[in-house]
Amino acid sequence: MLIQAIGAVLPAALAVALSPFPLIGIVLILAGRHGRRNGLLFTVGWIAGLGIAATLVVFVFGGADNPESPSSAIADWGRVLAGVVLIVLGVRTWWRRPGVDSETETQC
Repeated sequence: MLIQAIGAVLPAALAVALSPFPLIGIVLILAGRHGRRNGLLFTVGWIAGLGIAATLVVFVFGGADNPESPSSAIADWGRVLAGVVLIVLGVRTWWRRPGVDSETETQC
């Protein structure tokens, strides 16, 4: 079961780990003073954070495929909460859009 969970999460974890944000952070850290030490500490912290997050997901949502388990309820409420947040952000963006009479500036 753990191998299946790792296999299901691995593509998303690789996408997060290889995203440009940590790479930009590493470049900026390496360019500063004490670059080697700070870069190593940043990398260890990044890997530890991903490991802790993955462990929490496996333990909290480990039984999410069983409809009777509390993990399933947590996963369902998490989906509902994520949907509500996305709807609220969408409505907020919709109401903040420029009106018909307002002029918009073009950015070069």
